[in-house]
Amino acid sequence: MTPSIEICVPSALSDTDRRVFTTLAREGGEVAALSFERLMGMAHSIAIARHAAQIQGIAALKRPNTAYRNGVFEKSCALLAAESFNLELGWVVVRPEARGRGIAVSLVASLIEQARGEAIYATSNTTNEAMHAVLRKFGFQSVGTSYASQRRDAYLQLFVRNQGLSMT
Repeated sequence: MTPSIEICVPSALSDTDRRVFTTLAREGGEVAALSFERLMGMAHSIAIARHAAQIQGIAALKRPNTAYRNGVFEKSCALLAAESFNLELGWVVVRPEARGRGIAVSLVASLIEQARGEAIYATSNTTNEAMHAVLRKFGFQSVGTSYASQRRDAYLQLFVRNQGLSMT
C-alpha cells in the first residue's frame, strides 16, 4: 500500500478532512483540544496520506507563536537562538493499522520540501524511537535536554533541522 500525499493550506481542507485530521491529532495525543482549531488554521502546510480515499496519516508544518517557541527552547536548555526557527514540524500521526509502511517518512519528506530550506524544529516524546528515527533521517538533531510535557505524563525532546544557526 503506497498512499498518496496531499499538501495544502488549512483553509483548503474539506470539512470531512478537517474533522478526520482533528480526530487523528487528538487520538495521537498531539494537541491541546481547546486551541487546536485556531492553531491548525495558522499552519503553514498540512500533509495528508491517503489510500483508497481513507486518511492513513497526517502531519503539519506549523507556525508557532513566539512565546510557545521560546518556551520550548528554554525548557530544553537548547543553546540555539529560538527566533531562527519559524516553523515547527508536528501533529505527525499515522493510524495504528497503517504503521510500519513508511507513511511518516513520506509525510515528513513532503513537508520539508514545503519549508524550502527554512530552519525547522520538532518535539517528540522521549519514548517515540520511531519518530526519532524519521527525524534523524531528514537531518534533525536532538539538542538540549528532555523536559516534562504540559499535556501528559511524558517527557519531550527538542530536535532541530538546519546547521550553522546562531547560538544564543
